[in-house]
Amino acid sequence: MANEIRSRLEAQGSIFQTTSDTEVIVHLIAQSKEHTLPEAVCDALRRIEGAFSLVMMTRDRVLLFAIRAASVAFPWEYSQRRPYRRHSCVCFETCAFD
Repeated sequence: MANEIRSRLEAQGSIFQTTSDTEVIVHLIAQSKEHTLPEAVCDALRRIEGAFSLVMMTRDRVLLFAIRAASVAFPWEYSQRRPYRRHSCVCFETCAFD
């Protein structure tokens, strides 16, 4: 499915820098007609199928997106390091925090 979406995006003028399926999601977000980044991310994710997970952060570090397909059975775990809460960690297993 990613190859089909990639081909369609390329036909519409998208230029890919890698062969990563994740880049397809980034292009879908960029082409979304939604007005906010969270809405554009949701719009892009509605167009893809399969198992996937990714973490994205905005350049200004205001927004952190932890995304997984509904078919992925594991929950996300999130932690911020103390004392200043300047570092975040997102993972599938709580043992990653040990």
